Amino acid sequence: MKKNIIIRILTGKFLVDKNAYQVWYFLIYITFLSFISITNSHLTVYQIQKCLCMKKEVEELHAEYADVHHTYMKMKFFYFLHKKDPNILKTFQQSTSMM
Repeated sequence: MKKNIIIRILTGKFLVDKNAYQVWYFLIYITFLSFISITNSHLTVYQIQKCLCMKKEVEELHAEYADVHHTYMKMKFFYFLHKKDPNILKTFQQSTSMM
């Protein structure tokens, strides 16, 4: 009995029987579900790659912000010194040029 079922499946006779339309509907349904699953996995991979690119961009922007903030604080410090004593900048520039 089992041998007969295996031979029938391997030869594909179940696809041409009189109730074969049910088998074909099931095969089409399984194919449709597999396409949905494959598409979903591809979209997930795309979203992950997009998130990684955005993360890299955020890190670059953070580094740029740190540089700009450092420059701003330095300018603010020199402005503060200049406001306190306008000659202190000349003294500071001379001392750094001697080093």
